Amino acid sequence: MCIRDRVHPEFQLAESADRPTAEHEKYIVRFSSDTRDYDLVRNSVLQTHGGTLAFQFARLFGGKGFIGWFTPAQAERLAGHPKIHSIEKDTAYSFDGTRSVSQAGQWGLDRIDDRGSMDDTYQYDWDGSGVHVYVIDSGIDSVRTQFSGRIGAGKDFNSHPAYSDCIGHGTAVAGIGVGSTDGVATGATIHSVKVSHCLPEQSADFYVGLEWVLNNASTPAVVNMSGTPDTDNVRDAINDLYDDGIFVVVSAGNDSENANASRSCTAYGSFVVAAANSAGDLSSYSNYGTTVDILAPGDSIRTAQPGTDSPVLKTGTSFAAPFVAGTAALILDLDPNLTPAEIRAILIGSATTGLANPASLNNTPNRTVYAPHLGASDVDGNDVGWEGYFTYSVDDPFGGDGSYTYLWEYSTDEENWTTVGTSQYYTRYVSWDDPNFFLRFTLTSGVGIFSPGVRPVFCCWNEDEC
Repeated sequence: MCIRDRVHPEFQLAESADRPTAEHEKYIVRFSSDTRDYDLVRNSVLQTHGGTLAFQFARLFGGKGFIGWFTPAQAERLAGHPKIHSIEKDTAYSFDGTRSVSQAGQWGLDRIDDRGSMDDTYQYDWDGSGVHVYVIDSGIDSVRTQFSGRIGAGKDFNSHPAYSDCIGHGTAVAGIGVGSTDGVATGATIHSVKVSHCLPEQSADFYVGLEWVLNNASTPAVVNMSGTPDTDNVRDAINDLYDDGIFVVVSAGNDSENANASRSCTAYGSFVVAAANSAGDLSSYSNYGTTVDILAPGDSIRTAQPGTDSPVLKTGTSFAAPFVAGTAALILDLDPNLTPAEIRAILIGSATTGLANPASLNNTPNRTVYAPHLGASDVDGNDVGWEGYFTYSVDDPFGGDGSYTYLWEYSTDEENWTTVGTSQYYTRYVSWDDPNFFLRFTLTSGVGIFSPGVRPVFCCWNEDEC
């Protein structure tokens, strides 16, 4: 497992981050990518046009951007500078809408592990252990038992603890993605990147949060964004994460409109999630269209809430996205070296197709997220009580893409393995003096999902009983 920790000094807003006067407003300023001697140019611009530096990006936007305080007149003059790529006023935005409902609610987990009718269970071969899930949101109430023992480093950007949640949005998102009771990836490490408190969310805090992730994320990593600013810079910010090897899941939005209109949904680094109801159809409130990558459960989803271990039911694309973020964590548990492009290919290639009524889709792809498990990790067969032929097998596989390869391996010490078969069944002749042995079976699907299983086989002449 290749894990690299990128820990850099904490980013602190400069003392000049305080608002100089009531007339000053906060702006995100980006310079063109070909700007040389950036620090000198930035300082010269501030001296010439006025303004106060509040925060300098180190990696986001290639490090050629900052947040500053300017009067409207100063910002207008600054926009005419030949080296300025863009100047964007800090704007309020909101997380994708939240609806609390009163129906029963763990059907989402049941949906993502079944191709057809649901069976009231959630099965998985991996749990996301070793994977880091970063929730860009309103914070997480880490005291909740759903997250016990799996809280990683977090950060806030509005003078409130990262592991607190005034509005409950981030806690609910985390509960679906990684909660131990209601979540998909029950072994993943959770990181709260708190970009909002009780006040309206601000785009500047969002960008500073992404800067912190770029500089501090442990890999393999997944980022969940259930609500983003709809500003010109958001595409490049998301793409910076993607280019750095971080898989980014974005909710499509709850406006019943084409997701193509959303800047965050049109970033090449976004994996866009629309909401589906329990019938499998696109939810009536969900954004839609060809920009959407996948559907996930979004109606009446049971999850965590701050202040109590009693669950709450939520509805919205905000709560569809973490089903996909959690599934991405399962895939990275399987192979932590996968690139974001490879994770995208696996999610799309293994998705369940055709569940939704086409009339509900509005040109949205008819594919629903499927959690990677193949139902073939248990090796069936008898221990050896006499000399002769013994056959071992696995259940009929499901999941993946329907194209499978099989591998049987034999060992007497679980360290040195020899390939002995390549079909769903393996038959071995066992002599009376053979030692106890191990059989290892691996099933691989064409989209890269595999299910391994190891079975010890006891020979009764080597054991007191079988």
